[in-house]
Formats: sequence, C-alpha cells, structure tokens
Amino acid sequence: MKSRSAGRSAGRCPWRVGAFFCLLGSLVAGAGCKRPAEASANVLPAPKTLESFKPTPLEQNFEQVALGRLLFFDQRLSGDGTMSCATCHDPAKGFTDGLKTARGKGGKTLARNSPSVINIDARAPFFWDGRAATAEEQALGPIGSPDEMAKDVGELVSELGDVPEYVARFKRAFGDPKISGDRIGAAIASFERTLVSADAPIDRFLGGDTAALSPEAAWGMRLFVGKAECVKCHDGPHTTDAGFHNVGVVGEDVGRYKILPIPVLKGAFKTPSLRDVELTAPYFHDGSALTLKDVVAHYNRGGDTKDNLDQDIKPLHLTDAEQEALVAFMKALTGNVSRIEVPRIPRLVAKPRFRSTKELMKSTDGMLQQLDQMIASVEGGRWTEVRTSLGTLIGNSEELAALRLKATPAARHEQLNELLGELIVDFEELDSQAARHDRAKVAAMYEQVRTRCESCHDVFRWTNKQRGR
Repeated sequence: MKSRSAGRSAGRCPWRVGAFFCLLGSLVAGAGCKRPAEASANVLPAPKTLESFKPTPLEQNFEQVALGRLLFFDQRLSGDGTMSCATCHDPAKGFTDGLKTARGKGGKTLARNSPSVINIDARAPFFWDGRAATAEEQALGPIGSPDEMAKDVGELVSELGDVPEYVARFKRAFGDPKISGDRIGAAIASFERTLVSADAPIDRFLGGDTAALSPEAAWGMRLFVGKAECVKCHDGPHTTDAGFHNVGVVGEDVGRYKILPIPVLKGAFKTPSLRDVELTAPYFHDGSALTLKDVVAHYNRGGDTKDNLDQDIKPLHLTDAEQEALVAFMKALTGNVSRIEVPRIPRLVAKPRFRSTKELMKSTDGMLQQLDQMIASVEGGRWTEVRTSLGTLIGNSEELAALRLKATPAARHEQLNELLGELIVDFEELDSQAARHDRAKVAAMYEQVRTRCESCHDVFRWTNKQRGR
C-alpha cells in the first residue's frame, strides 16, 4: 500500500493537483506532500497524488474485438478443454476468480493470485513479476504455460483452422484467414481493452462532485494521501506506480527478482491497481489477505517479515476507525464496467445429426422459407421466433461443415470452411440486430444473408429447382 524502491515508474502528477491533496493531507496528523529527502535542492519530483480516470476512446477494430471475445471464453484454449481465459478472469468476480491463488491444469493449485484484466493497458507490465510487457504477450502466456492452460499454441492454431466460424472471423479481423499465435494474442487483447471501469465515486469527487464520497470515505482519502502514505505507490488515475516492492508478505516466492536479479527486488511484486479492488478479493500475490480490512491491518503493523523489506514499510499507528475509513475509501474506487455476456462458442461438430447433406439442406430451406415470412411481418413476440430460427440455421451450418468435410477433398477444406464460416457470422450478426428489435436493419441485412444462402445452396448442388423457389 506504500513503498518506494527500484521498480517505481517515472510518471508524476501535475503540481496543481498535488497541491490540492497537500491541503487535504494537512488536515490529518502526519500528512503532507513533503520534499523527499533524497531530492536535490534544485530538482524536485512532483508530489504523488490521485487523479480521476477518464477513458480515452480507442480506435477499435470491432472484428478483432468480436473474435477476441469468443477466444476469451473458448475452452479450446486449454489442453484438456476445461479452461478458458474467463476461468481465472470471471466477469462476475471483477475479472478474477475469487480464489487465494489460481487453479491450473487438472485443478493444480498455483502459486499466485489471479489479477484482474479491467483497464488492461494500465496494468502493464503484466503478471505479479512483470514478465510480460504487453497485453498481447500476457494473453498468450497462460495458454502455453504447462502449469496453467497447458495448450500447445501450434496445436491450437490447427484446431481453430478447422472451425468454419473462426476461419471467417480471422479473415474479417486481419484481412486474410491466416491463424497464428500472435493474432490470437492480439484479438484477446483487443477484447480486453473494451473492459473499462470508470466513473467511480472518486472520479466524480475529483471532478467537482463533493457529495460523491461519504464522510468516512473522504476521511479515508485524506489518510490515503496523508498519514497512511498509500499514495506513495498507489498514485495517479489507476492508483499504481507500475513498480515492484517487497511489502513484507511472508513466503519463499522471490517475485520480480527471478526476472531481474537485483537484490532490492527479492520478494518484490507488482503494485496492483486499486481500481475495483472491492471486487477482486482476496489480496496480495499469494491471496493471503482475505479482505480489504486485512490488507490495511497488514500495512498498519508494518508487514509480517522484515527480510529485504521496502524501506518505507513501517508501522502506521492507525486507529481502528482510521483503518475502517481507508477501507471505505478503497470501495469508492469501484467504477462501472459494461456488462459482458458469455457468447455462443463456435462448434466443430463431431457427429452430425443429419444422415446426409440432402436431408440437412431440406431442413435448412424449410427454415429459410419460414424466416422469409417472419422477417416480412415481424412484430411483437415474433422476435423470439426469428432468433430461434436463426439459432437453428447456425447449428445447421455447423452440421453442414461436418458432413461436407468428410466428402470433400482436403484441398477444398479451407475454401469450404471460409464459405460456411462467413454464412455463420452473417447469421450471428443478424441475430444481434434481431435482439435489438431493429426491424429496418434486420430486413436489410436479411436480404444480404439470403443471397449468401442461395450461393451456398448452389455450391452444394442443391439447385433452385429442387428447392421449389
């Protein structure tokens, strides 16, 4: 919660914001934004303080985001098919797993706690030891780790290439259907960048809404920047200095030292962002603090081990009421995150329900004829029928891929997968519009999808005459 060591980032906050918090800090004993003893008489660092977070709009590749969303929830990314990224980064748990330490291959208990992926780029470098520099690198790390998801990336690339929808989505996202480890990481990172938390009570308070914090939380903020000195490491808009510190957690894990063997970094771990910290218990790299109250108590007693302890970790002498106020303030760092629903994961059908392509195509054509009528007059509760029919058509397209792959020369498999994949993605997008009950967009898009269906029918030699159209 506070420390100063070799891993600290160089960024500093504006003097005028610092002055505001110096004033707040002066209201409590021990507060201050005092001149650091190590600074020269002529060159002073700007005081460290808090800043409101205002997300910067990103130039997103929406096709990459859509692809990354599927990959994030797809259990194909694990060797035994039981884990996805969302296993350790569950949307319902602040994009963590709620466990002291993560679980890996075969349920193996791992050594470290799962960090959140909200506001992902602000968490660089990644992992508790900082071994990944980018979100793309972080996304791939657990997949290939033998202790975590334990999936050979080359094998994953091959498996995704067999799934028609993935072939189409990689083409839409990157301009061609090539699938690679780098593209998998890029797509997942693109999706994670949409997981933004902002407009927390602290943001509204710093924006001028003095009623945004309760009196207890406001007191906790003064302690945070003053007597408790938490801001020394948890500063800026994301409440982290992006550095590495030994804060006195008992254990044999050497942390950053394994990556960068400098003595001061032995037992040092990444300073986590406190944004949405209320949602991400338990805490510390080993999950040893079960609650925020436990975290504050740890720092109040000056840590639990003195072995290579950061020089700024020392007893704080906070009263019980002051500790409770700090917890109240940290809860005011919880923002609003867009709701994320688990998507339908692309299938590779092993055993088709239909006995032949002809049987499947008859079923599909009958469904399309019903949709022709529903789309022309859709209203009220019929939107549910439309979406149910679209779901059936998606399933039939996946079944068709399985039937035709068995009867198609290997040289044409990629072409076949791409054609069917494009059709499935069209149905998915049409379903998204139907979910919004946007009749005009659904009708216009349906005409395009219907044309693609006709082309697909003809490729599989199910002619217009046979279909009775």
